[in-house]
Order: sequence, then structure tokens, then C-alpha cells
Amino acid sequence: MHIHLSNIWSRLMAWVLLSVGILNIIRGNDVILGILFICLSIIFFPVTSIVLRDLFAIRIPNFVKIALAFLLLWICFHYGALAEGDYPEIPFISSNQTL
Repeated sequence: MHIHLSNIWSRLMAWVLLSVGILNIIRGNDVILGILFICLSIIFFPVTSIVLRDLFAIRIPNFVKIALAFLLLWICFHYGALAEGDYPEIPFISSNQTL
């Protein structure tokens, strides 16, 4: 088994986006956004890439995954439960606050 940086990055992003989706469902009062994050986090698991490649001959390029990850993180920090202040225990500076 070979360990590649892309597999480590994909797994990390999958778990981060999955947890953001679960947190948005549980505490963020935004079920639709949470389900969207959970569904899109599946793309980042390496097993999904293998299944898509073997069964359907579909390969998602890494640059598409990177762009999707940045887009989803931007949505998380600007429109998700973290940006709305549902987690006061997490220090977060929104775009409306100044340093």
C-alpha cells in the first residue's frame, strides 16, 4: 500500500467536510446545507475515487477536488453555522468584525 500526499489530503478534506455537515445539521439549524456538505464530502474519500474509476470509468481530477474543497470551505466560513455564530465557544472573526 502506497501512501500518497493526495490520499492524505483527500481523507482530511473528507473528514473535515463530513464533520462540518454533521455540525450544520445538529446545531446549525441548516439541514439542507448539512446534507449538501455530507454528500459532497463523499467525493473526497479515496474509496469513492476507486469505485467511480472501476465501475463507471469516471475520474475526478485533483484540481477539481481542490477547487471544490476551497469553495466548500468558503461556504462554511461565510454562510454556515460557524459564520452565523452558532458556536460561541469557537473563536471566529467574521467579515463584519474588526481586529
